[in-house]
Amino acid sequence: MLREGGLLFRKKFGALLLKTLVSLLLLLYLASRVSLDEIEQSFARADWSWLLGGLSCMVAGVVVSSWKWRALLLADNVDCPLRVLCKIYFIGIFFNNFLPTSIGGDAIRGYYLSRHWGSKSVCVSSILMERISGFLVLVLFPFLGLMLSPWGGGNNVSVPLAVLLAFSVILLGCFIASSFRNRLCLFLPIRMATIIVKLSEAFVRYFRNSRARISMIIGSVFFNGLVFTTYWCVAQALHIDLKFATLMIVVPVVAIFSLLPVSLNGLGLREVSFVFFLTDFGVGRADALSFSLHSYVLLLIISLLGGLVYCCGKFR
Repeated sequence: MLREGGLLFRKKFGALLLKTLVSLLLLLYLASRVSLDEIEQSFARADWSWLLGGLSCMVAGVVVSSWKWRALLLADNVDCPLRVLCKIYFIGIFFNNFLPTSIGGDAIRGYYLSRHWGSKSVCVSSILMERISGFLVLVLFPFLGLMLSPWGGGNNVSVPLAVLLAFSVILLGCFIASSFRNRLCLFLPIRMATIIVKLSEAFVRYFRNSRARISMIIGSVFFNGLVFTTYWCVAQALHIDLKFATLMIVVPVVAIFSLLPVSLNGLGLREVSFVFFLTDFGVGRADALSFSLHSYVLLLIISLLGGLVYCCGKFR
């Protein structure tokens, strides 16, 4: 038993080291392609009033997501106060960014919620649906952005659209999979098929509840709108000419690429993605990298707020 535990620890530690190495290599690659003096000047001339506006949008996004989460819980007869959910959500963000995984915070959210407010299965399904519904709405924004601002730039537009379409098809397949559960087990491992079926059943259950359905749609639209507004504020702070429609195209793709489990919480991968796509919209490499780094700094500040909630609250 101890031997198996030690082997598992070594595997996880090795994976962590590999992800850290990938993040460092990606950041070093960008450092070799971008003038560090330009990055330093970008930080020096940043308008902190706009960055404060972006930070405020992030806080508002947490409140909106917590409100949507509460509506999903109410559909399962779990009446947790909004202020408690906001605190748990902030704590989840803290652990998301200070644990070596981008989903560790969701596990923390489920743990604290299930301790006092509901069964583990209900808490987990509500968290997953809160996440997935946001992504389902997120993948629609790039197409809306293209319609609002037809783009005649480089060829990189085909890459994000292909990724988003594939991602949408996969999610849609998960939601309708409950109708083919017997056949699904023939093509996928039983454990994976079971997870997909449970997710699709949870989605159907929430979608049949009118309050949960409306909250998922409205909450996801408002949350993603706040995300784009946050990035727009960062662009204004750095005096970068980025249209809102451009952010609606680029940000969702970068968000999806950042979820790939090849780097440390998306660090490095996110920066490379922003540089790759924004340069195709006429943004310089230094400005694109600075844009990504400033956005990440705001995320770290929000994460530290979550750490403060964790330390000062009754959650430890």
